[in-house]
Amino acid sequence: MTGIRNFLINIFIGGFIVLLPVIIIFQILQWLYSIFEESSRPLNTYLVSEFSIDASLAIMLSLISVVIAFSVIGMIVRTRLGNSLYEVIERMILFRIPGYKTVKELTDQISGKQKGLFRKVALINVGHTGVSATGFVVDEFDEDHSTVFIPCGPNPTTGFILHVKNEDITVVDVPVEKAMKTIIACGSGSSKIFSVSQISAINQK
Repeated sequence: MTGIRNFLINIFIGGFIVLLPVIIIFQILQWLYSIFEESSRPLNTYLVSEFSIDASLAIMLSLISVVIAFSVIGMIVRTRLGNSLYEVIERMILFRIPGYKTVKELTDQISGKQKGLFRKVALINVGHTGVSATGFVVDEFDEDHSTVFIPCGPNPTTGFILHVKNEDITVVDVPVEKAMKTIIACGSGSSKIFSVSQISAINQK
């Protein structure tokens, strides 16, 4: 009986590991869909009430509209004139919105457009309990302390800003983009980048 039980447990774990990437991707898509559905609800309600169409069809039309709008905007800003116009609008209007600049810097960092916001990938010791969190060193304000950002998965634009002692920070020699992928994937793939051979103690100024 023990052999049969171990066999069943092993095949279950094996199947779970095989399907885990699919489950994570499904969860991320479900999260993105819930955000889209919530933000497009006024448009969906309008389409249903004015054209008497099914709610599912209204959501589909809204999604198609968003894809077309994003594509058109993307094509416009790729042109010299469109990019110049975007920079003017951003400088005169968008940067005046509280928090816009910070969020833009974060999204640029995630997309790889900006390299300077997150200086180092690090493991942050949490409460001296043997538990560490994936984070990024964003500032070093004296010889003994640094400011770190610990993003939340799968949405790395939210998280925690902590001011910690350097002795609780372990810098990891991996690109920011690779570490960010593990956060978006809710930790999946961390073992490939946070191996013991890649971790080096932080070396401050």
